[in-house]
Amino acid sequence: MAGTYAWNNLQASASLAIHLRELHNNLTVRKPLYGLFFGGKRPDGPMKGQPMARRKPKMKRGGYELRFPLKYGHMSNFQSVGAGDSVTPEEKEGIGHGTATWKYAIGSGVATWQTRQQNSGPQQVIDIVEEIKDDMYDNAGDGIESMLLLDGTGNLNKDILGLAAIVRKTPTTGTLFGIDQSTAMDAAAGGSNFFRNQYKAAYSATFLSGLLGLKDMRSMWNLCSYQSKGSATELTMPDVILMSTNPFESYEALGYELKRINTVETMDLGFRGFRYKSSVILYVPGLDQYMGSTSDVALMLNTKHIWAYMDPAEKWNFTPFREIDTARPKDWVAHVTLVAQLVCDNLSRQGYLEWTDASA
Repeated sequence: MAGTYAWNNLQASASLAIHLRELHNNLTVRKPLYGLFFGGKRPDGPMKGQPMARRKPKMKRGGYELRFPLKYGHMSNFQSVGAGDSVTPEEKEGIGHGTATWKYAIGSGVATWQTRQQNSGPQQVIDIVEEIKDDMYDNAGDGIESMLLLDGTGNLNKDILGLAAIVRKTPTTGTLFGIDQSTAMDAAAGGSNFFRNQYKAAYSATFLSGLLGLKDMRSMWNLCSYQSKGSATELTMPDVILMSTNPFESYEALGYELKRINTVETMDLGFRGFRYKSSVILYVPGLDQYMGSTSDVALMLNTKHIWAYMDPAEKWNFTPFREIDTARPKDWVAHVTLVAQLVCDNLSRQGYLEWTDASA
């Protein structure tokens, strides 16, 4: 009876629910971008000993479109006053929110007639259901991890929006979250762009020619940390840096002069993880291709302003096993569903650094 129930419901036992939580926490470590934006419990980090700052996803149930507030899109003002002073209402930018469309994803796990017959015992059923669930969830994590590096145009624009759309080489064109980036100007900050990420062309992808690569990293890090718009006391800084191959390996080479003593008998000349001014550095193979560049790139992310929204009713919802169709009545299928989207409420705190032959 327990085995039959397990086949008809993926949440059949407490052990399966516990197993799912453990699998989820494991995925947040093995798939760092998935863990960064979609993880629930904070993992130890993408590399052991290097915890990664992030937040839980935000939950919002339903709605035709996803509407979210913008950090610097003010529709109000605040000022000090003295005796007899007038207060002048000011809308400022007049853009207080962005909009995005929900994206829908589904994974499928199949149990054939043969599989079900060969695992008909109560414990065998639970074991095979866990295996199918593992595979479905792992594949879903792979899919989300890939989408988070792309621009959301995959599968006829059905993919979840990714970093390639949010942090771009040409942030002055196109429409993002319902806002025309070619005209999104912040007049209150003297004409500065408030809804565009930072871009800088850097010199020397090897870092080793006069350390100019590090100079450009420092410049971009400061651009993403301190903006002319906003309070001077708001010292939000990038907390995650994604790097393509050459910058990451060159940064690693620069650190080999720093030796780490593990014990009195052992000297470790390698590193478990890197940081730049407290920001975790993650190596992303092919990041330049994901970002549409022919040069090495690095993304400086202030994840305080990048959020994953999820519908709690469709948050990794596992369906019961059902027969596939009348042509395959003995083969059963279950699904895992997700309704989500990735948004950014402050583009000016995000940076795109591209190593070219000339510094800009």
